[in-house]
Amino acid sequence: MVINIGLAELDLANIRSLATRLADIIEPASIWLEGHPDSVSVHAEVESEQAINRVVDAVQDWLAAHSADSASLSIGNRSYTLVEQGNTASVL
Repeated sequence: MVINIGLAELDLANIRSLATRLADIIEPASIWLEGHPDSVSVHAEVESEQAINRVVDAVQDWLAAHSADSASLSIGNRSYTLVEQGNTASVL
């Protein structure tokens, strides 16, 4: 299953730091970045529900650490928005 993570355009170092966090969870070869004029998408291929949960946790931690506003996640046929709120991120 592929998780698509959409982010407002940030500097490349911040995007790479998210990819590094994800690489601690899943195979780095399963992660790829795609740039758009106003956003960056991170695609991560995962094989288990546990990996999905760990990816969501990693994105939440990353949002809080980098004071990024939000990230949109598409997992299968569902979409979620994670919003950074102070030192924690919440799911909308």
